[in-house]
Amino acid sequence: ERMLIRFSRTRGSILKSLKSQKGESLGMKFHFIEPELDLNKKIPKTASYIRKEFPLSGKVKKATAYFTACGLYKAYINGREVDHQVLLPGNTSYAHRLQYQQYDVTTYLQEGANAVTAVVGEGWYRGKGGFPPTPDEGKRLKFMCHLEIDMEDGTAVTLDTDSTWRATQDGPIGENDLKAGEHYDARKELAGWTI
Repeated sequence: ERMLIRFSRTRGSILKSLKSQKGESLGMKFHFIEPELDLNKKIPKTASYIRKEFPLSGKVKKATAYFTACGLYKAYINGREVDHQVLLPGNTSYAHRLQYQQYDVTTYLQEGANAVTAVVGEGWYRGKGGFPPTPDEGKRLKFMCHLEIDMEDGTAVTLDTDSTWRATQDGPIGENDLKAGEHYDARKELAGWTI
């Protein structure tokens, strides 16, 4: 069954309930972050680079990651691309639903230091290639990661996007739009950022 995140009509909330395509609650809540610190309408918007480092004590038995964005995203765990697809999470009617992706990331994690990173760009949400915007569309990019980790010793670890994640807009991807193209400045590459 394909899963969607259905948005509530409550403005200002970035806590969204996870529901099935049939509208049944699955009992999960996802936390979105807005990585952009300052938006100036006169300056072209650049991609956001997001990062969270976290330790794991012991061996991982099973790990599942959920990702989505208002915008387009590319996610990495410990330097490995989580999915080779592009233009995720796909085109949608943002006022009503948002697709998300679920991955088995057991082999991506390790005992000790770990990092989840993502690049978030405009896509259909804020670019020139989207539907006519609704009041909720196109203002600020949003990103969500929910990671459920079962350890070999029986403990469980959960990682959610929150205010402890770091973000910058000073990476190599500058202007980015489905129709107008992308500006890439290799001089601004962030060495070791995905690791």
